[in-house]
Amino acid sequence: MGAVKGFQVHKKLHMKASENSEKYLESRLAKKVSDMGSIALKFTSSTLAGFPDRLVLLKDGISLWVELKSKGEKPTKLQQYRIKQLKKLGHRVEVIDNKKDLDNLFNSLTTKTA
Repeated sequence: MGAVKGFQVHKKLHMKASENSEKYLESRLAKKVSDMGSIALKFTSSTLAGFPDRLVLLKDGISLWVELKSKGEKPTKLQQYRIKQLKKLGHRVEVIDNKKDLDNLFNSLTTKTA
């Protein structure tokens, strides 16, 4: 029975860690945006590298770029350059590396777009 308890604790720890993985955050972002009736485009440029992962298109012409990272990871130098470039052009860019920050982003978006 002790082995089962140990396994359950390990399983919970694994679930917590995966909530802060880039893959989990990207999936959660796409679902939440879709639930809002909006679009989260997976963005890839064929000519320029370093752009954020997602371009989020909300109602009323609101858009923002979102770069997702696993917990504690930072954007590369090229990504930092692109983020600075986009901000200079007046675009909103968010870098998210955990579930709490992603949820806070959505709380702010639903308040502004409601």
